Amino acid sequence: MLFVKSFCILFLSCLIPSGTLHRIQKALDKNDFEKAEALIIKGYQKEPDNPGVSYLHAKLLFMQSYNGYDPDSAQIVISKAKMLWEITSLEVQEALAEEDITIEAIDSLTASVRSYLFKRTLQDLSVERINDHLERYPNSPNKDVLIFKRDSIDFEATMAYNTKEAYIEFIASHPFSGFAVKADSILDFIRYSDLAENGVLNDYYVFRSEYPLSRHISKVEAYILKVSTVSHDPLDFETFIKNAKTEKWKKRAGDLLFFIDPDSDLLLSDSLKEAKRIQKEKLIPTVDQNGIGFLNESGTVRIENRFSRIQEEVKCKVISDSWIFAKDNSGGKIILKDGSTLFDQIQDYRDLSKSVGMLRKNGYWYLFHKSGFQIIESSIESAEVFDNHWIKVRKGNKWGLYTLLGFPIAEVKYEDIYSLGDFWVFERNSQIAVYTEEKILKERRERRLSLAFEFDDIELIRHDLLIGFRGDKECLLNNELKFLIPWGDYEIFPDPSGWFLKSDRGYFLYDNTDERVIKRDYPYLESNEGWLALQTEKDWILISRRDASSPTETYDSIKLINPYAALLFQDNNKNLLFSGGKLMELKTHSIKSFPENPEYLSISNGQALGLYNKEGVLVFDGDYDEINFLTDTLLRVEKRGKLGLISTSGEFILDPIFDGLDEKDGLVTTLNQRKIGCYDLFNRVLIRSDYNARITRVGPFYSVKKGNRFGLVDSKEDEVISSSYDEITQWNDTSYVVKKEELYQIINTNEEALTEPFSSYELLFENSEHKIFRYVQEGKFGMRSNNKGEFLHPEFTDILNIGTRDKAIFLADQHLNQAKYHVVSYLNESGELLFSNAYREEEFEKIICDD
Repeated sequence: MLFVKSFCILFLSCLIPSGTLHRIQKALDKNDFEKAEALIIKGYQKEPDNPGVSYLHAKLLFMQSYNGYDPDSAQIVISKAKMLWEITSLEVQEALAEEDITIEAIDSLTASVRSYLFKRTLQDLSVERINDHLERYPNSPNKDVLIFKRDSIDFEATMAYNTKEAYIEFIASHPFSGFAVKADSILDFIRYSDLAENGVLNDYYVFRSEYPLSRHISKVEAYILKVSTVSHDPLDFETFIKNAKTEKWKKRAGDLLFFIDPDSDLLLSDSLKEAKRIQKEKLIPTVDQNGIGFLNESGTVRIENRFSRIQEEVKCKVISDSWIFAKDNSGGKIILKDGSTLFDQIQDYRDLSKSVGMLRKNGYWYLFHKSGFQIIESSIESAEVFDNHWIKVRKGNKWGLYTLLGFPIAEVKYEDIYSLGDFWVFERNSQIAVYTEEKILKERRERRLSLAFEFDDIELIRHDLLIGFRGDKECLLNNELKFLIPWGDYEIFPDPSGWFLKSDRGYFLYDNTDERVIKRDYPYLESNEGWLALQTEKDWILISRRDASSPTETYDSIKLINPYAALLFQDNNKNLLFSGGKLMELKTHSIKSFPENPEYLSISNGQALGLYNKEGVLVFDGDYDEINFLTDTLLRVEKRGKLGLISTSGEFILDPIFDGLDEKDGLVTTLNQRKIGCYDLFNRVLIRSDYNARITRVGPFYSVKKGNRFGLVDSKEDEVISSSYDEITQWNDTSYVVKKEELYQIINTNEEALTEPFSSYELLFENSEHKIFRYVQEGKFGMRSNNKGEFLHPEFTDILNIGTRDKAIFLADQHLNQAKYHVVSYLNESGELLFSNAYREEEFEKIICDD
């Protein structure tokens, strides 16, 4: 034990140079730097791993009055001192503490050196200096501050460049920096700004795919929704809903799809099914305790009686509009069919379509979609919806065009915008631009319309063709906006298979198959659907529209009769050429064409007058004075002042014995010796000319007038109902309405009265099953079906059909004058009572229309 203790004492005395550390410290205190240097070197030589020597060496290097002042080296040496301290034994540490060399002293000097170096770095701040500092002193406690400073300098430089490439490079080189988030935000904004500036729809699709987490994804999808659905095709909305990322715009697309195609498979959730069911309900205004409410068609209360006034437009009718404008004590409101309030403080409402309405608020009109969103933020003057499609909007006496989502198709700056055939027409400064819907969709999806105002006026030739006018020039444009005939100083005459143009030089042709003007002038030409006759300087040329071969003969003159026949003059000869190639020589013949039926013509040779078809085949002829068409298939022939009837197949129907023939509704009226008869073309029945007025068909019978009264006869002219009535009309298969002495009555063929007399009747509704009339008897209204009998006895003040053409609902008002009450009953088209209510007179006025 005594040996071990002696050994430790000996070792300790050898490890620590006796008095060396004290002498170094003393020299430093006296600023005797030369002596301190020598002692430190001596100390390193004897004990290179002595933390005390390193500590004092660092202290020397960090003294500013020392000519070898070097804070960077001091940092290195003090770090070494701390490392040596950590591996030095406790006994040595205690011995060093006697010379005031402790871990606290080492840490204090370390902190001082680092603080100085940090301040020095901040005084001349640069990325390079900070990186050098961090490389030299990776464990500096100011590391985070310096990294922040370095990233801040880099970020400021990046913002100075302010390009996508600069921000991408910054984020790549500083992925964990707090500035990377800011850089990413700015980069996201730049990308979106570039996207919005270009406005190309396909770029928005790419953006959504590449940057689904963008801060601007909602605005991107809003634009995609507005532009991709410009056509309002339900498939476009369905596609958007399937691919959209944001619920807000999915819902908006679903709302519009509901109004455009309520049967879409994407609208099958329970809530939408219920909304769809309520939407289809028809509501009827009713009053209770002086408050207006609404019932559905089964009489169930849908909206409580809490309103004081409704629009005149919804009185006396079933309400199908999804919005109802009503007023209560707090003002006007837009309410939905489930009774909920969508908007309040509304002054007025205009229904524009099933999906669009105008609301008046604070004296201004605003445009709304009926799913609840405002289509255009600013106020408007008026609007018009095209086929539940695009909206024509007027502001400041100028017009613009918008989609249902408020996307501007055309800015509000035009005198007028309208559709014409297949074209859309824009008028501005007395000039016209013409577009098609296809081109509007294409350009609006890419950017904006590039309207060219190049027309003074236009004329629609058919739905897909129009002539444009500009000064003295004309052109022909098709529905692909291609110039079929270019601008020129001529007058354009459209033709089904080509066109010809007239100018000061004469006529020239336009070949629409080659889309070119044939450069040859003609003094004159004639044209129709079958032929083209051209006059040259020497002769005439005939071209068949149906025969593509070139003409082989020329003529002295040509006269076009109709599309199937042309009259040719050559060397004092006159021939009639038919479209099938048949040639007929004519001498003293006369020809008559029929504009209403050009497939036929009549030819007279002076002895007989015949009818020929388009192939030149004789249909019939005879000793007739004149032939005229009565219908498309019937000809009225005249022979010595008398008229007969022959079909275009040559069938002789009526001999020429009549003074007059006329046709209406399949009945040919005959006149003979001032008496009237008829021939039924459908049943091939002749009613002799023995009556005083035009004969009409009444069911299976014929209404005839003898003297001043009407009756019915059958096809054999046997009397069915005597000629003793002022009017006869069919009621149903077995009964008739007759009028006699200013009163009407329903009778059967035995002339037995089936009803009491009534003074008038009026059709209220008609479908495939029956007709429903209201009638007046002794000043009261009743209602009767022609097939289902009487619905209401004549005891009502008025009866109205407040339903639609497809589905009737009848309102029957019974005014109890003495009690000052109105009992109102509602019936369906089968005559079944839906419900009834009793109203005081002031309540009744709230729901009944002025008419």
